[in-house]
Parts: sequence; C-alpha cells; structure tokens
Amino acid sequence: MARPAAAPAADVPPGAPAAAAWVRPAPGRRGLLVDAGYAAVAVLACVLGLELTRAVAGMAAQLPQEVPGRVEDVAWTVLVALPLAVRRRLPLTAMVVSAGAFIGLGERYPASASTFTLNLTLFLVLLSGTAWARDRRRLAGVWVVVLVAMAGWYLLRVVLLPADVPATSSALVGLTALINVLYFAGALLGGRALWRAARDRDALARTAAELRREQGRTARAAVVAERLRIARELHDVVAHHVSTTGVQAAAARRVLERGPADEAALARATGALRQVEGSSRDAVAEMRDLLGVLRDPGEGARAGDGPAPAPERPQPSAQDLPALVEEVRARGLDVRLAVVGTPATLPATTGTTVHRLVQEALANVVRHSAAAGARVVVRWVAADGATPGHVEVEVVDDGPARTGTSGSGLGHRGMAERAALVGGAVETGRRPGGGYRVLARYPLVRAAGPVDRAVGDAAARPGVPA
Repeated sequence: MARPAAAPAADVPPGAPAAAAWVRPAPGRRGLLVDAGYAAVAVLACVLGLELTRAVAGMAAQLPQEVPGRVEDVAWTVLVALPLAVRRRLPLTAMVVSAGAFIGLGERYPASASTFTLNLTLFLVLLSGTAWARDRRRLAGVWVVVLVAMAGWYLLRVVLLPADVPATSSALVGLTALINVLYFAGALLGGRALWRAARDRDALARTAAELRREQGRTARAAVVAERLRIARELHDVVAHHVSTTGVQAAAARRVLERGPADEAALARATGALRQVEGSSRDAVAEMRDLLGVLRDPGEGARAGDGPAPAPERPQPSAQDLPALVEEVRARGLDVRLAVVGTPATLPATTGTTVHRLVQEALANVVRHSAAAGARVVVRWVAADGATPGHVEVEVVDDGPARTGTSGSGLGHRGMAERAALVGGAVETGRRPGGGYRVLARYPLVRAAGPVDRAVGDAAARPGVPA
C-alpha cells in the first residue's frame, strides 16, 4: 500500500526534520478486518453493558416519560462504538463521531452514558486516534474541539442541576471532574506515546535495512578486493610459464636453424619443445582457473574503488609454510608445524592457496581466539588407485573465542573461494573439546579434463618447472 504524503508533526520539537516528516502508514486490508472485528465486539459489549445497567438499577421504572426508549439508547451506543472499525484508517473522523455520539447519548439519557463499557470504548477511540493520526496539526485541532465540547457539556449539566440538590453533590461534581481530567489526559498522553513508539520502531527498521545494505556493499567490496589480488597472482603464476615457453621455443628454433642436426641436437630440441608444451598447458590451466573468478564484468568495472594494488612480489607456496610459522611464532603465538607423508609437487595456484589458507587461519587465531598456541598439520596422501592423491591442511587451536571479536566471515569465504578454484574444499568449525579447526583438502593433480591431467604429467617430469 502506498505511503501517504508526509505531513508536519505537532508532537515533534523544532530542529528534527526527519522525525517531523514521518507519517505512520495506514493498515492494509487485513488490519481493517481486524479493526472491524474489534468494533463488532465493542458494539456487543456496550449494548450488553447498557442492558445490564438498566436491569440492575431498575432504570425502566425510574425514568421520566420524556426520556427516549431503548431503541434510541441502543442507536447512540452503537454510534459511539462503531468508529473503532476505522480507528486506524480514519482516526480523526472516528474521534469526532464517537465523542459527538457520546455527548448526544449523555444529553438524551445521562444514565446510559455512565456505563463502564461505553466509557472504555470512547477511551480506546481517542487513544487510537491520537496514535494513528497522520496529520498531527489536525489532530491538535480535533483534540481542542473534543475537549471544549466535553467540558462545555459537562459544565452545562452542572449549571442545570436542580436547586434542591444536596450540598454533598458538590464533592461528587468535583470528583467527577477530576476523573474526567485523568480520563482524557490518559487518552491523549497514551496515544502520543504509542505514536512515538511506532515512529522509533520505523526508524530502527530503516536503520537496520541500511546496515544490511551497507554490509552487502562491504561484502561486495571485499570480493572485488580478493579478485584483484587473485588477478595480481595471475601475473606472477602465469608469467613464469610464458617466459619459459619463449626461452625454450627460441632454443629449439636455433637448434633447427643450424641445418642437419645429429641425434644429440634433435634430443635437445625435442626436450625444449616438450618444456614448451608443458609450460603452455600449465599456463592455460592456471589462467583458466584464476580468470574464472574474475568473469563478472560488473564488479570488474568497480575495481577502481578497491584498495591500491600491493607491490608485486613472488607468490608464496606450500614450501614457504615453515617461514610463515616462524613469522607467526615471533609474534607470540606458539605454532607447531607437522608434515605427514611424502611431499609432492603442487601446481603453483594450489601451493599459493595452501599458504594463504594457513596464513588466514593463523591470523584468525591471533585475532579471535584466546589460545596460546596452534598446530598446523600438512598430510600428503598419495594416490592408491581408488583414491586420488591429495594434500590435507589442518590448522587447530585449543583456546576459547575472545569476547567481542566476532569476525565478518569474509576470511572463511575467501578460503572457500580459493579452494574451489583448484578443486578443493574447506571445512571450518568449533571443536567439541574446545578451540577451532580449519581443515582443507586439495588435489595433487587437477582432474577436470585432459588438459589438467597433462599439466600434472608435465609437472612430474624432471626439468619441467611446476
């Protein structure tokens, strides 16, 4: 449902334009049906209260002849309660109609206007009208009209009291006036409090929505930054293969240009061409994997908003893990590195991914855990026919989480994205006995297709750079 046009709010002090422009939205169809149900219940309660009051007090026998009959009493009573059906859609109209009907009933038959259910219904109409009025200036005018009408009618009834009324009735008149002051003040102040509470809830909801949008923008910016870093790694990983290809191709060309060659020269040329073949396939495989995460042109166009590129340097690999462990240990965290099995040659991207995972996991231990130490285990599992060869990397700490240091989860997301690039998987979670565990598994040889299997064969040959 469309939000009605904003109107200035009389309840809001000057200097708060955002709050003054807020307009409480009207309820939808379901809300109107609920209000209609409330109105029906109120009508039945008021009519029942009227009949019970007449029966208990014996009013039928005590009323003067000019007092209207039950049909008119019931009509006025229904007119007081019926505006509850539009208390949120037409709050000001409901207030005016209900208060006017109450005065009319009180003028025609004062005893009927004194029933509890009728007074409670009028109170709810005034309270709801104040809480749901969208034009706060008109609400102030309606309240002035209602209060003046009620006070005038009450004073008129007091002035018209018979002269032979006992003196004790003056105290009763004063008590009735005090009750009415509390009655209308409660409806006015309670309605204003409900309106302000609704305004504050709306402001909190808007703030929460903006925070969610900001969190989404932050997450997208982090993804863009990660993709930029992967793009820089693309240069370092692939440049070696391309340069090797050029050098070996030039060597083979020179051997062949010398004319008829002996068997040794042909062997050298053949070896150089094999290295060209292996390096080319390695380069194609690395470029395909790394460019797969950069294929979104929309986010690439926003790359200029990311952080400045870091200075280019050789990318780390699994062989650099001891140096990484020593670096973290120098910062005060007792880190132990264990290698199980026989190390194998990893593709360059996989080696970098292993290093980055250990680096991020240890950084999380330092930032978010109270652990005094951590353990890094690298397990090399050779292929046995049924199971392909893979390397498992596990980072475990035994400390509880540090209070107030919950992360955004972007580090774990980066681990998963890097692992997916090389066909691996990452599992993270708390350990049953305490602490945190990061476990990743990476294949030693890509198995996505014939080109990837050729890359693994080329990397296993002596003299071919991996």
